[in-house]
Amino acid sequence: TFIRKFREETNLRCHLLLDLSRSMSYGSLTYTKLEYARTLAATLAVFLYQQGDEIGLLTYDEVPRDYLPPRHRSGHLHAVLAALSRPAEGKSAALHSPVEAILSRGRMRGLMFVISDFLTPLDELKAPLASLAACGHDVTLLQTLDPAEISFNFDDSVNFEDLESGQVLPANPTSARAGYLRKFNAHQQGLKSLCDSLGIIHHMLSTDQPLESSLHTYLSDRLGRGPQVARTRSH
Repeated sequence: TFIRKFREETNLRCHLLLDLSRSMSYGSLTYTKLEYARTLAATLAVFLYQQGDEIGLLTYDEVPRDYLPPRHRSGHLHAVLAALSRPAEGKSAALHSPVEAILSRGRMRGLMFVISDFLTPLDELKAPLASLAACGHDVTLLQTLDPAEISFNFDDSVNFEDLESGQVLPANPTSARAGYLRKFNAHQQGLKSLCDSLGIIHHMLSTDQPLESSLHTYLSDRLGRGPQVARTRSH
């Protein structure tokens, strides 16, 4: 009786899912969350492509938009970077449809980077994230937030406009700050707990932080966690 073994080097299949809803167009700095998120997605795409991995992209808002399947061939990286430049036009972000679109195109396990502000009710995130995790994908949520959303550092009375619904709400930040921060921190803790329960990495990035610093922190955490999708397979 003979046992035959071989070890085959494989490339990772990587999907970048980018939220293009209007809430991503907010920015208290000289640039918006979406501009920061696009740069983040482009950086990851270049990094993974240079490693020889297959890169795919799905942009979404209420529905899936541009889709490029994972590839590693001449011209594909340029197509991914071009698709990342699309404007944010969708009124809201719904993760359910994009996840269905990804899973309907094949169940081969891979890396999934979902880039969004994730300012969405947790009960709308649970099912799609659970579906990705159940299929064996190594999922990372890269939550891109403006510093004003994190600290609510407004001083004067202002009108707050919901970029997705268009509703305008006048408010005194001094009196509203405590309630806002309480709800924001509860949402963040709930998102972290949801990710922990599903074995998903949650990494928050504030747009006032240099991207290289944020990525260094993420990669350090990622390496400490260990790879969940193997680069090799043995038979």
